[in-house]
Amino acid sequence: VKYNLLDAELAYDVITKANLIDLAIQRSLLTGMTLERVNASISSFDFLYLQKARERGLVCPISLNNDRGDRIKGGYVMESLPGIYDNIIVLDFKSLYPSIVRTFNIDPSAYLERKQKGAIESPNHVFYDSKEGVLPEIIQKLWEARDKARKEKNELARYAIKILMNSFFGVTANPSCRFYNIKIANSITHFGQDLIKKTAKQIEEKGYQVIYMDTDSVFVNTKVDSITKAHEIGEKIQKEVNDFYDKYVKKEYNRKSYLELEYEKCYLRFLMHKLRHSE
Repeated sequence: VKYNLLDAELAYDVITKANLIDLAIQRSLLTGMTLERVNASISSFDFLYLQKARERGLVCPISLNNDRGDRIKGGYVMESLPGIYDNIIVLDFKSLYPSIVRTFNIDPSAYLERKQKGAIESPNHVFYDSKEGVLPEIIQKLWEARDKARKEKNELARYAIKILMNSFFGVTANPSCRFYNIKIANSITHFGQDLIKKTAKQIEEKGYQVIYMDTDSVFVNTKVDSITKAHEIGEKIQKEVNDFYDKYVKKEYNRKSYLELEYEKCYLRFLMHKLRHSE
């Protein structure tokens, strides 16, 4: 009896310590879901999307598509360069997938079956209307709400919004969703792969070595002997890469870039181990 009572108390303490009830309330306020359903990402997506679609006079599909078809392509992961390094800096994209949706207007209502004049083309050759879609508008509003929560130091609200925004990508890849379209989901990951590779290329052209990169972050060997110099390089790369994307997106897509690379941290000493079975 004591053992089982302790189990119950510990579970309650974890929930209380991690503020999980307050987090569930914040998510409920955002999505319209009852507390026990805040993890229902498809229903949450519907709640937000259908309202905005109705305002625009759009009719959304109601049938469920259970055809699993092709699988979604994941993010790019570079084979690491093993070694022991000094002053490795890490830069990552702030909310990469939501910012891709905003930047390139990736949205079920903007999806085109074939190329049209002025259309936005993704790296996997899927096309989108340039007229602002529903999902980018929703993300814009959530982004503003998250910035407001950050200024007000409301970490629970900020985290709840982050969870919600990041769930949108997976929804379009789920056959149970009314907006299921594997081409849309793969547009997001293909843009992500293309952008992280372009970022590495920009960094290496400046004379630095990229020793590893994954979906949204790059690890850079600064080749300097002090953390002060490493910080300066990190901030310099952050500014120059973001400036590059501002110009690139404007030139290639005639769109405003919402991509934001952030200098996150510096490791004074860093071990990148070799992959199993690699040389």
